[in-house]
Amino acid sequence: MMAGAPVVPVFIVRQPDGISHVIEIFEEILSNGTGDRNADALVNTARYPKSHRRDGPKYPTMALDA
Repeated sequence: MMAGAPVVPVFIVRQPDGISHVIEIFEEILSNGTGDRNADALVNTARYPKSHRRDGPKYPTMALDA
C-alpha cells in the first residue's frame, strides 16, 4: 500500500479431473492513499474481500469467509 501498487485479484481453481487448474485474473483494485497509513490500511484491506465475494458464488467450496 505504501508503494501505491494496485492489488490484482487472482483465483486458481482446481478442475474436477484433480490435475488441471484454471487461473482467473480480475480487474485491479487501486489503493486509497490519503497519507494516513492506519486509515488507508483499514480502507484498502476492507475492499479486498469484496472482490472475493463477487466471485465466491461461482466457487462455493472455495469460500474463505462463510
